[in-house]
Formats: sequence, C-alpha cells, structure tokens
Amino acid sequence: MAAKRKSKIEERLKASLDGGDYYNALQTIKVLYSRYNSQGKSDECISLLYNGASELLKKDKWESGTEISLILVNHLKDKKLPITTDLINKLESLFHCYKFLKDEDCIQHPKLPLLRLYPSIASLDKEGAARLHAMQINRDLFMKAVLKWTSLVDESLKYGHTKLHKLLALSYFQEGELEKARKHFLYCDLPDEFGQLLVDLSYKEAKPHEIEMFITQAVLQLLVLEKKDVALKTYKTYCRNHSLVGSFMPPPFPHYPLLNFTWFLLHSLDIGSTDVFHCLCHCYIQAISWDPLYHNYLSKIGDIYFGIKTTKDNSSGGGLMDLLSGQNISSLMSSLGGLPDELPWQQQAPAPVQQLQESDLLETVEGLD
Repeated sequence: MAAKRKSKIEERLKASLDGGDYYNALQTIKVLYSRYNSQGKSDECISLLYNGASELLKKDKWESGTEISLILVNHLKDKKLPITTDLINKLESLFHCYKFLKDEDCIQHPKLPLLRLYPSIASLDKEGAARLHAMQINRDLFMKAVLKWTSLVDESLKYGHTKLHKLLALSYFQEGELEKARKHFLYCDLPDEFGQLLVDLSYKEAKPHEIEMFITQAVLQLLVLEKKDVALKTYKTYCRNHSLVGSFMPPPFPHYPLLNFTWFLLHSLDIGSTDVFHCLCHCYIQAISWDPLYHNYLSKIGDIYFGIKTTKDNSSGGGLMDLLSGQNISSLMSSLGGLPDELPWQQQAPAPVQQLQESDLLETVEGLD
C-alpha cells in the first residue's frame, strides 16, 4: 500500500513538472523528501532533491529551485556526509542550471578565448536586468551554503572547495561583476584569468596612477594565502596584458614603484634572506604606505616566508615598522654590490637613494625570473 501511494506521488510530481504547475511540484518534492528522510533513505533524498531542483532551475524558477537546492545542502550537512566526486559534480551541475543567457548570445573575451562575456547590464531591458539580478541572488544563496558545507566537512578547505570558487569566479567575470569575481579568484588557481580580470578591473575603475594597486593587493593577498606560484603567474599576466605596462616588460618599470616592489618581493621569496626582505620594505616604504592594509599583509608575509615575528600593535605604521627597526640599511646596501652609473630601465633620473636600492635589489634577484 505504501509503495503504491509513493508511486502515485511520484507520478503527480512528474505531471506537475511536465504541466508547468511548479508550485505543486515544489510542495510534492517536500512531501516526498520528508518521507524518504524519515525512512533513512539518504540516497533517495539526494536523488529526489537534485533532480527536482534541476528541473525547476532549468525552467528559470530561481526561488523554487534554490529552495530545493538549499534543502539538499542542509541534508548533506545534517547527515555529515563527506565530500565525494559525485556530490561535487551534482552541486556543480546545479550551479550551471543558473543560466541567464546561452553562450551564443555572449561575446568572446578578446584575451581569453574560452570566456564568453554577457552584454553590459546597461544594454538589458528592465525585465532582463531584473531576471539577471534574481538569478544572481538565488545562485549566491545556494553557493554560499555549499561553500559553508565543504568548509565544515573538510578542515583543509577553510574557505570552501576550490572548484566551487572557480565556478563563481568565472561566472562573475562572465557577467561583468569584476569585483565579486576578484574575491573568488583568490581561492582558485587560475592565474591567467585572474591577471586578465585585474587588467579589466583597472581599465574600468582605476585612474592612471592607481593601476599598480590592483595587482599589488592581489599578489600580497595570494602570498598570505601561501599561493606563491599563482601570485607570480598572475603578476606576469597582469603586466604583460596591461596596455600601460606591457611595453615596459620585463620589469623593473620606470614609473611604477609598487610594481617594482611586488616583483622584487616575489623573487625575494626564492632567496629567503631576511636582510633582502628588510631592505626591500625600507626601499619602498613610501610606496607601500599608500594603503594601510599593505603593512598587515607584509607582516604576515614576513612571518610565513621569513620567520619574522612582529608585534600585534599596529599603531604608527603597524607591524611593518618592526621589520625595519634596527636595520643598518646603508651597511646592507654596501654589502649587496656596486652601483652602476646609470640604470638602463629608468627613463627619468631617480633620486640617488632610490637608484642605489633598486640597482642592488635587481643585482640580487638577477637570473631568478
């Protein structure tokens, strides 16, 4: 009798979905889930919720589809189910159901052939913009829950599963939400795409004298996350593809002290010398004081890569001041090597101290790139 009743409910669900009665379909899925769950049928619960959410989302029923998707994630969390390839694939498939435009309606990115860009929001009519906004809100609710589940299940995934961050980063990039995409690129290893995103972001938002700050912040954040190789590749992509920087490649650059600082910093990690790190911070103290957050990042980088412990008191410049205290910079500079009469990469005559410091740092890291 119970099996017959279950069969009728499943038939009613299929009829509701096929007939476009999505409200009734939503309620039927909830009833079936409650029964399966009370009977301890976890596999049936997952299959029901996954298939039901997929069907609703494919019909652009964002709210109903997201409601079922969240029930699925809560089920995974409540049952303390481990992360498996099958579950991640199912969640990724649900993510792809949040689709606003077909690929053929998008525009190919000029630098990333595999990335298709949405038309600008300004080009959408009022209804289209509202639909896109509704899709993004519901997708974000779903993905926030999924990322939270993965971080709870696996302690090594402190910020959530890398594959999920990749999905969000590329989707936001596609939709023109560059700042949101930037945050997720930090947690996935896509240096070419991340570097190009930062280029696009600087074109969109930066004044000419600010173009260094986008890549500098990203590199420092990646280093704090212990993604040294990704940081270096992202830096190279940014400098190579940026129209105001690429013509001066390879570094160091004549007009961009933060770009030079970042380049020297990346190479100082391979040298592993605390003296070079101290010297570098002293050399560029004015540039790295543009943003107070740089001091915090550099204090953490000094700890992670050089074993330099700093105080927690961030007054008067923060922990970075600890990195510089007690350093005999003049003596260090003398020990690093001689000073050439003229630096070939500099188009304008630098101040003598800047010339000395950059030349010696360049000599120190020569051949490591």
